Amino acid sequence: MAIARDAASQGNVALSSTSLTWSHTISGSNRGLFVGAKVYVANDVSATYNGVSMGAQVASVLMSEAGGNYGVVWYLSNPDLGTHDIVISRSGGANHLSGAAVSFTGVKQTGQPANSATNTNSSNLSVTVAEDQSWLALFISMQFPGYAQSDLGTSRAVISGPPDFQYLHGMMERGPVGTGSQTIQTDYTANSNGNLVIVLEPAGGDAPRFILGTH
Repeated sequence: MAIARDAASQGNVALSSTSLTWSHTISGSNRGLFVGAKVYVANDVSATYNGVSMGAQVASVLMSEAGGNYGVVWYLSNPDLGTHDIVISRSGGANHLSGAAVSFTGVKQTGQPANSATNTNSSNLSVTVAEDQSWLALFISMQFPGYAQSDLGTSRAVISGPPDFQYLHGMMERGPVGTGSQTIQTDYTANSNGNLVIVLEPAGGDAPRFILGTH
């Protein structure tokens, strides 16, 4: 079964808040939900979809500018169908948040994401793909006004925030891709950025069936 992009969404910037909430609509079968957040000062965040915990963070990256800005991502297999809330919560007190999400169909329901990789302030990000027809999903978090694009395509959940505000992010994806090392080229105009990519493998088809007969 081939992977396909289902839907994308984003949460607007929440200033001096302990949580950020936005709605996301999911359809299809063999579903997966990828959520990214840009958080300020401390990585003290967790995520839920329709009240279900998205579990441990898949990856996080501390960007290089002063003050401590983090990019953080989660992944949830088999999220509930329909329109429900994504909630990013902070445990260490109020501060700034922004976020985005993209959902997929046709994704293997166990062991996902199959791989992940991160970097900061670099134009190249490489990740190893083990299974053919996999997809890559990328979350970019940036500091100060700017834009981001990559050879995965332009941002799906587009950069958010006022022109002079430092909460900017983008969500992108590409597929299918082949096996081996996949290098993503990113370009940005912000002061610094953090890139986080995951690998999603396709759900398998039906098991072969053998019909026994007599001669």
